[in-house]
Amino acid sequence: MKNQLKFSLVAAVALTAFTTNLSATNTGGLLLPSQVHLGGYDYVGTGRENQTVYYDEHNNQGAAIGGASTDAVGMGVGNVTGNTLTISGSANNNLKGAYGGFIYTVSTNQGGLVVSNNTVNLDFQNTLMGAVYGGYSNVVYASTPYTIRDNRVNFYQGTVNREVAGGGSSYGADTITNNILNIGTDTRPINLSQTRQAQTIQNFSIINFYLPNNISSSSPAALRLTNGADLSSVSSINTYISANPTSLSTGQNTITLINATGGSITGWTQGTSQTATLRIGSVLQTTPNVSVSGSNLNLSFDFTPGGGGGGGGGSTVVVVNDAAKSISETRITQSQMVNLATDFVVDKVQNSLKPVDELQSFGYVGGAIMKYNSGSHIDANGVNVNVGLGKNYDDFSFGGFLEYGFSTYESVVGNVEADGQSHLYGLGLFAKQMFSNKFYLVSSLHGGLVESDYSRKDMDSTYDTRSPYVGFDFGMGKLVTLGKNQNIDLYAKYLFGFVASDDVTLSTGEEYKFEAVKSHRAKAGLKFNQTIRNFNFIYAGLGTQYEFSNESRASFNAGPLSEEAPRPSLKGVSGIGEVGYRFRPTGDLSFEIGGKYYIGKMQGLSGNAGFQYRF
Repeated sequence: MKNQLKFSLVAAVALTAFTTNLSATNTGGLLLPSQVHLGGYDYVGTGRENQTVYYDEHNNQGAAIGGASTDAVGMGVGNVTGNTLTISGSANNNLKGAYGGFIYTVSTNQGGLVVSNNTVNLDFQNTLMGAVYGGYSNVVYASTPYTIRDNRVNFYQGTVNREVAGGGSSYGADTITNNILNIGTDTRPINLSQTRQAQTIQNFSIINFYLPNNISSSSPAALRLTNGADLSSVSSINTYISANPTSLSTGQNTITLINATGGSITGWTQGTSQTATLRIGSVLQTTPNVSVSGSNLNLSFDFTPGGGGGGGGGSTVVVVNDAAKSISETRITQSQMVNLATDFVVDKVQNSLKPVDELQSFGYVGGAIMKYNSGSHIDANGVNVNVGLGKNYDDFSFGGFLEYGFSTYESVVGNVEADGQSHLYGLGLFAKQMFSNKFYLVSSLHGGLVESDYSRKDMDSTYDTRSPYVGFDFGMGKLVTLGKNQNIDLYAKYLFGFVASDDVTLSTGEEYKFEAVKSHRAKAGLKFNQTIRNFNFIYAGLGTQYEFSNESRASFNAGPLSEEAPRPSLKGVSGIGEVGYRFRPTGDLSFEIGGKYYIGKMQGLSGNAGFQYRF
């Protein structure tokens, strides 16, 4: 027997070398003599786990298999998992079968094996003669039944002359469960001009329909069957319209999911509706009725502006508030980037000059790890950089600077998670007047461009936005002397941030109109300064901030619906603690390091480092 197996394997390798006309266009497998079918050859992955096989040859009389476990040619018997088979091409295909994963044994006591998580992609233009199975067990004898589960078939286009099944078995006691049929996928919805046809479908627990945005009540069926279908094993049907719908009408809409002209649809009672799910683009959702009418399986729902009832017979499409709010939260991150840039100017740039009447340069870099409580929450990690020049004239100082900011963010609104990046580019001016009684006034003005991108994690929903921004602050304070080298800085400040409006179109087609975001803040606190010698000192402070607004307002158009999006807001109180140290290694050069801690509406940590140099 061993010699026979060795001979079979050698013969198989030899066949792959001398039959290039059969397999030259295929990749990922070996052409082996068929042990399952009469005549022909099986094009098989080289193992039983994590194989990827592409097949577009049309002369083979056997089967195409992603990953196989068989004792017939010495490959060994074991679980078959994680394999992918893709069938493509444009000519008629004479394959007797296509399998994502396959177990074939003559006789074994190794029971309880699993054929799971295998995938078949059907993406061809004409006809495949045989059947298609996500996973299959062809076992003559096993001590314990096998399990065929969690396999999937992705059906993009093509005609299959026999059944398309999630799983199959020649041994009646095997368990077949939780297999999935995708008509299209989330990254590639179906093309209505292409054919998807099979004799029947069977052994699927979940069916997902990924429909294009030009779908309408008059569109052809997403899937055609020539011999009916048994849907008794189907536990859920999910439908997705990939983008902002262009052809759905106000009121009642009925979409044909399955047309079974040559047979009947069983497992669902004629005229009885069952609930499915429907997601449309990024922000719309409903639980439509799915019902059998004659030879059709239909999806029915109302598309009614204002949320009122439509033509009856289907649930109303509604806005998913979590998703709509998530899209607006990017604007909050932009506003906060401007605010952090303003804080950086207020805390560092305005206090950067030494008390000498000479031209001075300065530079600061800071980093922050923040959480913003916007009714949901946003986590942001960012960096700010400022460089500039300034000069003192007696008790008056002024200067100019360039600023840059970079931030990555993640927003979580209910079950909707998204992330992105933001960049800020700008320049500004600052001024400070110190009076003889140690009372002072400070102000700065800066502006530029802030840009961000947005990407939702559970679907392909993205957009880019860029807007001009302005930041302004005005403050006053008093230095109160405590001792020879100690004082307390008491301050109160008003800070304003502005991000201009912008119109964007999501990758899923919805049109969002973002209003300008305005931030009005009041900040007050005290900072203790201890001079060590000359310009070297340490400081520690406490402050509080109240945000009066900072609300992101937006409206959007999605199909027949025009709605206002939920408004994330950072209105509220935050507490701030800070510590730092400034030291002067030479008469012309000094350095500073420091950090802050935030609680309340803003939570997190920030740190900074900088230098000042006088010419």
